[in-house]
Amino acid sequence: MHTMIYKNYPEANAIVHCHSVYATSLSILREELPASNYLVASGGGNNVRCAEYQSFGTKEIGMAAVDALVDRKACLLANHGQIAYGENIEKAFSLASTVEECSMTYMIARSVGKPFILDDNEMKFMKEKFKSYGR
Repeated sequence: MHTMIYKNYPEANAIVHCHSVYATSLSILREELPASNYLVASGGGNNVRCAEYQSFGTKEIGMAAVDALVDRKACLLANHGQIAYGENIEKAFSLASTVEECSMTYMIARSVGKPFILDDNEMKFMKEKFKSYGR
């Protein structure tokens, strides 16, 4: 899976794959992480997609991850966990942490009501802002 991501996304210099509790919970539901928080845009788009389920350690899970990562830097892996990449290990780890935090707040909000999801225009604006964030 990691090798396939490196081959298909040359900007990926480091990858973090983990089984964090809330992102994995969303992956078990086979749902994406929607734009419940502007930080979702740090992953490259208006959501964090959930890749189709494939058995771990297979070529198929690698292909599913590559497909879910189109125009993104992170995705959920159905019934498995999450994977994120960055230009270095610190950025990949930070993104994986952000995906987990956003998954947690989304799941908590969802447990008590219907979360408001930011619209595509706002997420496009946030994606642009993240290009220069922290510089």
